Amino acid sequence: MTKSIIKFIFHICLVLITNIMIIDYISAQDIRDEDNKKMPGDTIKEEEEEQTLYLKSAYFTLNNFLDTLAFADTLLKPNFPYFDPVDSCSVPMISTGNIGSATIPITGSENSPGFDPGIHIYDIYKFKPEDFKWQIAKYPFTQLYASPSSTYEDFTVAAKFFRNFQDLNFGIDYSRINNSGDYNNQDTKHTALNLGIWKGNMNSKFNTFINFLVNVHEENQNGGISDLEDLYYAGYPERVSLTTKISDALIRTDNYDFYINEFYKLSDTTSIVGYTPYIKAKIGLNKGFFKFYDNSVTSDSSYYKTLFVDSKGLRNYFEYNSIYSSLGVYGTSHSNNNISIDFNFRHINYNIETLEEEHVNLVELHFKSRNNIKNTIENNLETSLFWGNTGFQYYLNEKLNFKNKFFELTGGIETKSTNPSLLENTLVISQNLIYQNDFKNTQRQSIFAQLSIPKLGSSFEGKIQNIKNLIYFDSTLYPSQFNDNIQLLEGLYKQDLKLFFVHFDNSLYFYKSSSNVIPVPNYILKSKLYFNAVLFEKKLDMNIGFEYNYWDKYYNYGFNPIIANFYIQDQQQLENYQRLDFFIDSKISNFLFYIRFNNVLFPIDDTVYFQAIDYPKYDLFFRFGVKWTLLN
Repeated sequence: MTKSIIKFIFHICLVLITNIMIIDYISAQDIRDEDNKKMPGDTIKEEEEEQTLYLKSAYFTLNNFLDTLAFADTLLKPNFPYFDPVDSCSVPMISTGNIGSATIPITGSENSPGFDPGIHIYDIYKFKPEDFKWQIAKYPFTQLYASPSSTYEDFTVAAKFFRNFQDLNFGIDYSRINNSGDYNNQDTKHTALNLGIWKGNMNSKFNTFINFLVNVHEENQNGGISDLEDLYYAGYPERVSLTTKISDALIRTDNYDFYINEFYKLSDTTSIVGYTPYIKAKIGLNKGFFKFYDNSVTSDSSYYKTLFVDSKGLRNYFEYNSIYSSLGVYGTSHSNNNISIDFNFRHINYNIETLEEEHVNLVELHFKSRNNIKNTIENNLETSLFWGNTGFQYYLNEKLNFKNKFFELTGGIETKSTNPSLLENTLVISQNLIYQNDFKNTQRQSIFAQLSIPKLGSSFEGKIQNIKNLIYFDSTLYPSQFNDNIQLLEGLYKQDLKLFFVHFDNSLYFYKSSSNVIPVPNYILKSKLYFNAVLFEKKLDMNIGFEYNYWDKYYNYGFNPIIANFYIQDQQQLENYQRLDFFIDSKISNFLFYIRFNNVLFPIDDTVYFQAIDYPKYDLFFRFGVKWTLLN
């Protein structure tokens, strides 16, 4: 613990030196600006940028209170023509084949500082409290989305609604995924709801934010296809009749949050070193549980391996409840240099039910600041310290961004020390204690950089991680800890080309890991070739084209639902994964429409592709969707 504190203090010192250099730059920049002021009669030529806002609205999140962003939809969203959330993620994701199924980032999951239950396989579908967008609009704002399929069981719907009543704002954000899949016992259902009430406005002395959040995910588990040779003899309609490894298993996770945030402005005239100060308070309640059960396991002992402890049925269940409260200060400056700070103290108490009741007490000290210098240089710092009966943890992220009209450059460091998750430490199946571990904290240090040149359509991203004491699940389904250091290299090169109305967008991801406990392909290629046209007096914006995905072969992850985690294996190397899709998406005013055919090569090449062992991805798949935004 002493070494961890010393390392963290060392990183803090580096960050403070960086910030001192930035403050010196701010002072010098202000002096130069004063010397270069225009005299009366001078003319200033500004570049005009045409931007059509079809919705006169703005929003903010509680991560940056009072820092509003304009809501604009001038072009088709890059992720709009996707019906599978996995395809719209900013990093490549592995899934078990069905829409709404279990997922993992290509480089594996990471624990969060504090208390972590260890269930991350459905994170991409969840609503998170800090992501809720509080709308500022003169008129009611409604957004509807629907994506049906060929059967009534398969659909995705979403809706957003916001309404202002003088100094009272009411908002609803809702999402529902329902998908039956191609194989036995593969159904997925996900429901997410976020209700928000905001009492106050930007000029109020008191601003109160109330949120009630629900995330419910349910997935039937089939363990994958038992005989993969059957895939090549069964036609598409017969896929549902193929034998799977298990037949009566289910995962369900529920999470409920209720919290109140209060911002109290001390005075309209009060200023502390140029900041308008706020007192910030928060209280919240959280309740969640994870449940896996299989009621017909007599013939499935080989699938569960050493975790087969009860022939009458297997059950992994735990629930947790927490109450958290925080008190801090928040300050913002709207001078030429936009600066904000956020400092708070938070206490969390978790009550965990497994074999017996367990309490986790945590105290968090959190600080965040943002300095924006004339929209040219931006410095972001965020750090948290955690103390409790689980030990000491920390998180620090320092990011510096510089941009001008030619390029944008971002660089920074991140370091964190995190406790093992609940599932990594303890597993109880059918009231039998399977393992009780005493792992060390996992430590990660990262250096990252990004260079973007918009006029060339190019961007480069790189990240180097050093990971110590990584915890992972192996093919025995037990967690292990890798005590040596692991170096992980991640890179991304993007190149967008355009010739008249033809676009060719490419993303090349490349990876290198020093250990097979983080299995990664050497590269992943994602290319889009499409035709863009603006028709009917610029009222119709349309994209028509193809998208190609190609993954280099490697030792893919396996998945076992009883541990709710993917595990590494070195017995089977899957072939290259590839997929060609055809799509049409269009925008008419505030109405968006798409159709998409996934895996259009399947009628020609009936190769079945996998991202996880024994879990085939879908074959030829058709889906359409619409999104409609209303302001009335």
